[in-house]
Amino acid sequence: VAEGRRIAAQSVKSLYDALMVQVQKRHAEGVTGDDIISRLMRAEYEGRKLNDHEVVTFTRSLLPAAGETTTRTFSAALLFLLTIPGLYERVRNDRTLVAKLIDESVRFEPSATFKVRETAVDTEIGGVKIPKGSFVQCMVAAANRDETVFENPDVFAIDRRQKPSFGFGFGPHMCIGQFVAKLELSCAINAILDFLPNLRLDPAYPTPKI
Repeated sequence: VAEGRRIAAQSVKSLYDALMVQVQKRHAEGVTGDDIISRLMRAEYEGRKLNDHEVVTFTRSLLPAAGETTTRTFSAALLFLLTIPGLYERVRNDRTLVAKLIDESVRFEPSATFKVRETAVDTEIGGVKIPKGSFVQCMVAAANRDETVFENPDVFAIDRRQKPSFGFGFGPHMCIGQFVAKLELSCAINAILDFLPNLRLDPAYPTPKI
């Protein structure tokens, strides 16, 4: 465990250092580019600009949107398309359903099953007192199947009336990479539908399960 943490910390620092090099390079070039780093460096809110450390950490936070969580959501969405009768043909013929497919996949099969939050003040939930500074695990999978919020929550329904699920979190700490992730998922799903219009599971093998 200790070795794993050491490697993880080293990897995080290496990524930070690599991004800082790019920030410094853009300083030298005059910060005129149209890339995300340059845009963040030029951004201004209420007379304040982000410093280099903030630009680097913000950019680093966006990168996981291209990693494991997005690929896992893509796999889940593809499985729903191929195992729910008629869904593949329907989405292929009506691309406005791609966004609904993504949202329902995130709700029904979240790639991150829990989120950790720290309480900012003393609070109470369900009769349980939680002191300020406590760490709380919020169960995403349970919240997304809450029957008081979602009708028939244990059923994948692409026509479900859209409500925000807990897949990307809520409030000021909600996932800042969700828009990148959704764009990547939309491009990938549309590409599959365009280039493999008759895609199907191989009947010689067992149907995959999530």
